[in-house]
Amino acid sequence: MKVAVFGLGYVGSVTAVCLAADGHEVWGVDKDETKVNRLGKGVAPIREPGLDEALRDVLSAQKLRVTRASAAAIEATDLALVCVGTPTSSERGTDTSFVLSVIEEIATALKKSTQPYAILLRSTVPPGTTRDLVRPRLEEISGRSLGEGLELYFNPEFLRQGSALADFHEAPFTIIGTHAGRDGLESEAIRKIYGKVDAPMLVVNYQEAELLKLACNAYHALKIDFANEIGALAQHFNADPTRVMSAFVLDTKLNVSSAYLRPGFAFGGSCLPKDVRSLNYIASQLGIDLPVHGAILPSNDGHLMRIAAQLIGTDYQTIGMAGLVFKPNTDDLRESPAMRLVEKLLSAGKQIVVHEPEINVELLIGTNLQYLQEVLPNFAQSLVDWETLRERSDLLLITRSGIVPDQDLGQIGLPVINLSQLGSQKVQVQ
Repeated sequence: MKVAVFGLGYVGSVTAVCLAADGHEVWGVDKDETKVNRLGKGVAPIREPGLDEALRDVLSAQKLRVTRASAAAIEATDLALVCVGTPTSSERGTDTSFVLSVIEEIATALKKSTQPYAILLRSTVPPGTTRDLVRPRLEEISGRSLGEGLELYFNPEFLRQGSALADFHEAPFTIIGTHAGRDGLESEAIRKIYGKVDAPMLVVNYQEAELLKLACNAYHALKIDFANEIGALAQHFNADPTRVMSAFVLDTKLNVSSAYLRPGFAFGGSCLPKDVRSLNYIASQLGIDLPVHGAILPSNDGHLMRIAAQLIGTDYQTIGMAGLVFKPNTDDLRESPAMRLVEKLLSAGKQIVVHEPEINVELLIGTNLQYLQEVLPNFAQSLVDWETLRERSDLLLITRSGIVPDQDLGQIGLPVINLSQLGSQKVQVQ
């Protein structure tokens, strides 16, 4: 297949490289000149295990080219995957302007040709977006209707940062949303594009596919909040949250899964907060009361504020933080709870030094770099190595597992708050 991938961020760059590695001829399209230039030189715009090597391989094999010229990419391909961002806010819901802008570019190019073309929307959007916004605009500008050499699908991604390449080929399922629902997939292009993906293909309608993506991330967020609230209760009742939740997850018949069900730090990142906000906004616009979903983000905020209050209430002036990104194997700082905690501590007058091996300051660009500059204006001095962190800190705060080897914890010689372990949110001197 000849494929165009619009948007070369976390989802788009992984999608483009994986499809190229599968043998497809891929055009990666992005408006960011710096990102395009780096990708063309074999430097991925994100930190993702295996991505740099895979990128260089597909570039060397001439299976991937990157460009800012969307019209040329559309003319040279038979199918496009739209992977641009859809940021959310509690006040205005999901911003679909980037998606619609790309759809307009594709439709304008298709108006000038008669080539059959298929479009897969991978960006996360509210239910009804593909049917009520994307399809009408695509058909109006292109002058075509679906079925007349034009195909449109909603194809959500389920890629986890830190394991995205493996997740692409070993997905739990491939979801294809069509205008006609389960009877609406007659596309040979779809079957070819995912021919090497080991996952069942489920065909549903647009709205079902859109809602499923949001539901998955909302449920992941809910499980984290549930465990953290049990952990908070356990501390009040002199109960060990380790034993409580370890027993809880043994029930894999009714409690579903052990994933996320561990009291620890607040959740964050580019998916969970964003999609929970989207669901809550949709419900509020429809006048539907969703009390559990409405409580997810406040509960997460409350958990983070409890931790912040505990730290602010100590006499320790310089807090060393081990971990800044929201999970291992990524350099994504977006909505990282550690970053939010840094803001709270700095505003209370604490001094912060950080050890974060996942961040290479020289490779940060765009919103990631801007956010770091806003929260830590002197980040060049605040980001230090492990030994410097120990020397400059009065208290060590560990925000995620694996960043400090277990055998080293007993040798630190500092008070420690380990947010990555069960029942260890109280200050313990190692």
